Amino acid sequence: MAKTVTDPSAGEICGNYMLTHELDEDDHSRLFQALHRTLRHPVALRVPKAAWLASQFDVRKELLDKARLLAPLTQPHLVRLLDYEDSGPAPLIVFEYVKGLSLRQLIRQSGRLRWDRGVRLLTQLAGALAAIWQAGMRHGRLSPGQVLIAPEGFGKLSFRGHVLLPAPRADDDCAYYFAPEQAEHVGPIDHQADIFALGVLGYEILTGQRPFTTTDRKNAPRKLHEIAVDVPARVSELIHRMMALEARDRVDRSSTLLHELQMIRLPGWSAAD
Repeated sequence: MAKTVTDPSAGEICGNYMLTHELDEDDHSRLFQALHRTLRHPVALRVPKAAWLASQFDVRKELLDKARLLAPLTQPHLVRLLDYEDSGPAPLIVFEYVKGLSLRQLIRQSGRLRWDRGVRLLTQLAGALAAIWQAGMRHGRLSPGQVLIAPEGFGKLSFRGHVLLPAPRADDDCAYYFAPEQAEHVGPIDHQADIFALGVLGYEILTGQRPFTTTDRKNAPRKLHEIAVDVPARVSELIHRMMALEARDRVDRSSTLLHELQMIRLPGWSAAD
């Protein structure tokens, strides 16, 4: 009789790591805070569920391929992939541990962010996305839950929530941030879908509310500066251009997006970084 493989839980040792407590769980995996057994530094460790692994064909190779693409990325506002182990029942995908709130938690606690802080955060996230695009990937699931706010106040974009490959479901929270072509599965889905999602995120950061109340993308949202009157017109215009329903009407390149964000004059800074 084949031995039943069970999923690990807090307190267990997996490879070089001790699982201290669970951070998150989805249909495919569990996320733990863990400690490296020798170095004792904290990490975030994603472990695929045994049942999901058993249902997938050749998934270990796909996971390793994706890990190899992510591992070289060292952009300061992107959560780093630190290690990948596959010597036990399940692969262990090890990420930098970021202590702090998610952007979703911050918005729920504080409402909208001050506009200059919001623009600074968007600039940081645009830089992280540019690194992903240059590596030949796209994020595809950008949402406030995928953005971590470090204690120092800067943002870190996480890739850890969907490194396990399955496409998000229509009822996922991230579906509110899908570009029309992604939500409707029409046309090419490329970096323009991430630009749209970042625009939606910017709208929510600066107004405290989503621009779209459903995943329906048939109507343009209310103008941002009509809701948050302190937001400069240039910022409002850029975010609405990022959220254009037609991909051809959005900001076309990551370099253009970064340049436009960095040229916005912020109180106390010559440019956002």
